Amino acid sequence: MLYVPMLLGFLVGRTWSWNILTLFLAATGCFLGRSPLLAWARAVRWEKPIGDARQLALIYMGVGGAAGLILLFVNRMWFLAPMAGIAAIVLGLNTWQGMVREDRTILGEMTAILGMTMTAPAAFYSTTDRFDWCLAILWLECILYFGSSVVYVKMRVLAAHEKVPGKAAAARRTCAIYHFLLLTAVAAMVAAHFTPWPVLLGYVPILARSFWYVAKPQKKLDLKQIGWSEVVYSVIFLIAAGGFGQ
Repeated sequence: MLYVPMLLGFLVGRTWSWNILTLFLAATGCFLGRSPLLAWARAVRWEKPIGDARQLALIYMGVGGAAGLILLFVNRMWFLAPMAGIAAIVLGLNTWQGMVREDRTILGEMTAILGMTMTAPAAFYSTTDRFDWCLAILWLECILYFGSSVVYVKMRVLAAHEKVPGKAAAARRTCAIYHFLLLTAVAAMVAAHFTPWPVLLGYVPILARSFWYVAKPQKKLDLKQIGWSEVVYSVIFLIAAGGFGQ
């Protein structure tokens, strides 16, 4: 979810730059710092031992921040600043959601997706120096794509382990509505020539698997198989969206 959007931005940009490695380091540092930052925040909130969470959070975030400052002030990629600002706000919100145990809800996971998929427009800008509507389209494409896995997995888990009657049916409705809106949004972008039509092919596998299980819910649940399937679908999306660009 972090690296596929970044690779997509690089592929669409179709330009080699040392900024690729610097952005990779910045994004990786911030990503690795999320867990210890949350552990640190929880420890402070619940007055428990912090352990090494503070040190790890500061190290990872420090490395990520230093790489980001190089991009900003050495390489003069000034428009990364608002993207970093948005990502920081999202990270703060997601950390708060984790503190109150809402990070595993659909809203919490969607919030995390908003932040992690920001690597797509950041990668595109850092290699092309273009700051235009393509960045928003790339971000939206990734948000729509990865948001699918959230509602799909929730639906599959509730179908197999429903504890409250009606929850599984509600999850199927949510999944169906989300993917109908996803299909409508991507089709609209293609019709408006915001994105090439072959990009739509990248969404076909996730649309097919979602509508199939909405129509034919199953109690059998194999999270490992689902996980590997999602990896394959992500590669297909990356090839379709990255191969044809904006």
